[in-house]
Amino acid sequence: MRKFLALLLSFAIVYSSFSQAELETVLQKGHSKYITSADFHPNGKFAVTAGYDNAIIVWNIASGKEIRMYNKHSAPVWSVEFSEDGTQILSTSADQTIKLYDVLTGDVVHSWSAGENDIRQAYFSTNQEHVICCDNRDGVHIYNRLTGKEVGRFHKNFSAFYQRRIIDPTGKKILSTSSYKGAEVFDLSSGDTLLHIPFDKVYGMEFSPDGKKIALSSSKQFAKIFDAETGKELSNLVDPDSEERCDGCNTKQVWSNSGKYLLTMSNKIDAILWDANSGKKLRSFHSIRKRPTIFKFSSDDSHVIFNIDENILVYNV
Repeated sequence: MRKFLALLLSFAIVYSSFSQAELETVLQKGHSKYITSADFHPNGKFAVTAGYDNAIIVWNIASGKEIRMYNKHSAPVWSVEFSEDGTQILSTSADQTIKLYDVLTGDVVHSWSAGENDIRQAYFSTNQEHVICCDNRDGVHIYNRLTGKEVGRFHKNFSAFYQRRIIDPTGKKILSTSSYKGAEVFDLSSGDTLLHIPFDKVYGMEFSPDGKKIALSSSKQFAKIFDAETGKELSNLVDPDSEERCDGCNTKQVWSNSGKYLLTMSNKIDAILWDANSGKKLRSFHSIRKRPTIFKFSSDDSHVIFNIDENILVYNV
């Protein structure tokens, strides 16, 4: 009888809208293996984590309590994130699938197969109309979020790190690269090349939130910001306080949601916060010198979240 009651308690959920912030579970389990990814809910009251235990968990940030666990993957989950409206969760896994969930019901809305290649990253596009999936080889797959249909396939450098803003806010352009000598802007519908930006060993790339700028980071120790229409270089982001240089450091970058800041990071120097308009260094996060799996800004840009090894770190900007 006690086992039966415990089982009932484990599934007891106060069912409510995320906007009202009242979802709670009774029995707290958490992840049984290390965390691989994390994201904030748009209302700032919840977080979602994914783990090597195949699980996805939504948490109440204020109380630290587990709200719901999603167990639809059959292998470790590599990435997870909320949609902008907070109603869906997108995940990728070593089971070579990408899944889109309804947050409240836990139902799988769409499930896409990666075929033979492993999908390590999947993102909602800026306008939230598309799902961007990047495999561990050289493929970028674009799907319609509503219908689930494939919109197009593009190629990337084998080692390139892709993010959600490779599609501009209008949903008409996509940023990609097919060589180590620069980046290209393509027409998403026709596949025609609209712009080529010379750059040494592209590793990361993103349109700014307003689509007017492009940030490129290198497998070397630097990043740059360009005009998205002309390709003109606007800022060269090299740490003025460090003489550390390397080839293979794989610098990552991420825009703040307002577009005012850019955050860069590698495993050789501190994470650095830059003024995206002036290109000036604002501050370093001195305690971090390991390459993150995921790093991003909170929805109001007041905090940054890092997923490093088995730890989730949150800093006030």
